[in-house]
Amino acid sequence: MKILTAHNHYAAHGGECVVFMREAEALRAAGHEVATLTRTSADNGHGLIARIRLAASSFHCKDAVCEAEDIIRDFAPDIVHFHNLYPRISPSVMLACSRAGIPVVYTCHNFRTVCPVGTFSNGSSDCFRCTPRNTLPCIARNCRGSLPESMVYALRNMAAWNRGAWNAVTLFIAPSHAVRDTLATRGLIGEKIRAHGAPSGRIRRGRRAGPRGELNAMTAMPKKYPVFGVLVSATTYDEAATCIMEKAAARESCVSTYMPVHSLMLAARNPEYRAIVNSFELACPDGQPVRHALAMLHGRTLPDRVYGPQHMLVLCERAARQNIPVYLYGSTPRVVEKLGDTLRERFPGLDVAYCESPPFRTLSDAELIETAERFNASGAGLFFIGLGCPRQDEFAARIRDKVHGALLCVGAAFDFHAGEKPMAPAWMQRHSLEWLFRLCKEPRRLFGRYFVYNSLFLAYLGRDILRRRLGIGRNEQSTDEKDTRP
Repeated sequence: MKILTAHNHYAAHGGECVVFMREAEALRAAGHEVATLTRTSADNGHGLIARIRLAASSFHCKDAVCEAEDIIRDFAPDIVHFHNLYPRISPSVMLACSRAGIPVVYTCHNFRTVCPVGTFSNGSSDCFRCTPRNTLPCIARNCRGSLPESMVYALRNMAAWNRGAWNAVTLFIAPSHAVRDTLATRGLIGEKIRAHGAPSGRIRRGRRAGPRGELNAMTAMPKKYPVFGVLVSATTYDEAATCIMEKAAARESCVSTYMPVHSLMLAARNPEYRAIVNSFELACPDGQPVRHALAMLHGRTLPDRVYGPQHMLVLCERAARQNIPVYLYGSTPRVVEKLGDTLRERFPGLDVAYCESPPFRTLSDAELIETAERFNASGAGLFFIGLGCPRQDEFAARIRDKVHGALLCVGAAFDFHAGEKPMAPAWMQRHSLEWLFRLCKEPRRLFGRYFVYNSLFLAYLGRDILRRRLGIGRNEQSTDEKDTRP
């Protein structure tokens, strides 16, 4: 069978993206031919004109319709499966497929077919005021926290229903019986909805699936909050380590990076790098100023930052206890070998599966595949990447879907733990003075970085605090409270 799957990726890599990719892999493995139609919200643009164009595309995206028509003509799919439509695919593509006589399947990952924001919640309680053809309560209650956004979300839902886009769907797939029942009572035709969740009694808790293939109940990732547009995880050493170790034990892909001021400001000012960081499961507040920014901008007071070099030790201690091998990738051959010896000595029982120093350049696609094969063949569950920012994050983004385990972008931790460079005293770290210690050690290399990026950080923080106090600008919320900018 020929199958076309379509999905608008969110700015942050999440569950829907994983379902979309794994579905395509499973269908191909089963012998089907699969074509994909994708868009991304990683960089939705800035400025008034870009936002107006983005809003318009959520009603009708001409280029997505043209691409779909080309695929239909050249690939001739037997069925089309849609996931997320907004904002760069739009319901118009479903109508184009229906006009071509192709059956349309749509997976309801959320309640957006009826509720404009997709949650049936107003933030404090359940809300079922909107109906398929009347979503004006979304505007009246400002459910997106921004009146223009609430208007776009509400009106695009009404437009989709009034144009008959949802009636063009042959079958809706619900991830659970609860979702199916809720949508069936809120406007969707019950006979068109099928629940494809796990059978009753087949889910149990634990890090690994049991012998009969029960599903894992993995720990949810910590909430992420926007700091200058960069999604930062409000988490602790223990919480982040628990999430990472569960992924490592299950050999599931996961990326954690660590955000000091320098990395944060690089991402804030570079849309491509920001999209990479926002796609990771964890972006821990590595710097004390970043931790303070979470408190000032979002009221999320954390007991401490999650410092990459220290977190590396926490994870190695757990890996030794849980018999999970680790892989060291970065720095020079001498440093990475010395680091491996240091970790083995510090954590008896730790299996350092391999120490690799890569070439100091961007790997070709063939080299990347070979590297992923070495990673997976090693049997490791934790992969520590020490290539420096932003190179290590770009590498992790390229290889993440090819590696079975957790990737940790820990940067200077390799030099610190190998004894090549000293770490700042604990009292300086506690009082946000680590930058001063490192500046004194490497003034030529770090003066420009700290002068520019620390100044920018203070300017951006002051600007956003002032905006919040004056009620100016978008009311940004966490990724758990609000979808990641579709």
